[in-house]
Amino acid sequence: MNAAVRWEGRGWYLAPAFFGAWAAAIALAPGFAGKALVAAPAVVLPVAFWTLQKPARWLALFFATALLAPPLPIAMGDSGPHPCLLFAGLGLVAGVLWMGEWRRRDWARRLSPFSAC
Repeated sequence: MNAAVRWEGRGWYLAPAFFGAWAAAIALAPGFAGKALVAAPAVVLPVAFWTLQKPARWLALFFATALLAPPLPIAMGDSGPHPCLLFAGLGLVAGVLWMGEWRRRDWARRLSPFSAC
């Protein structure tokens, strides 16, 4: 018996039950703001997952948001915080996740002749 056969017998109903309960929660949420708040993970999680798949994807979302979105209408300083800061934070997370793929350069060895001057 392989793993695919074993999976069919256990817990196959959990994902549809979860999405059904989530849809019911969206339908029962009062007002548009409540519905949008409950439905937001359906947009936010796939975008975050897609962004973290490659180390440079966050940069495109950062620049697009910086150019196209206005600052949030929150009284903090002269203008409110900008939504592109969320993608900058996601870029920090992507940088930490992809740190093992970076090429490290040995700057100390290259600059050692100049340190004697």
